[in-house]
Amino acid sequence: MSAVLLLSAALACTAAGQLSFKLVFARSRWFLPLALLLFVAAQVCFFLSLRVLPLGVVYMSTGITHALVLGASRFVLGETITRSHALATGLIIGGIAIYAG
Repeated sequence: MSAVLLLSAALACTAAGQLSFKLVFARSRWFLPLALLLFVAAQVCFFLSLRVLPLGVVYMSTGITHALVLGASRFVLGETITRSHALATGLIIGGIAIYAG
């Protein structure tokens, strides 16, 4: 399996797991098993991607989950995105872009 695909799956599972934890407290505790399963899947994907990609690339890419969770929380839970959230997310994405460049 492609390293980029594994890393993307890991990031998606992490973001979905965090959103599921938010749903546990916002709506129903029945989302807890889903959250735990997603976090386990994320760790497996991170481990497999580390076999191919350098640690620095994998570690820096985890910052993207902040933006993914922020966006998903906005659309799924209706949370508001404050200026400080937007600025923090922009700084994180900017840092990733500087590291990648």
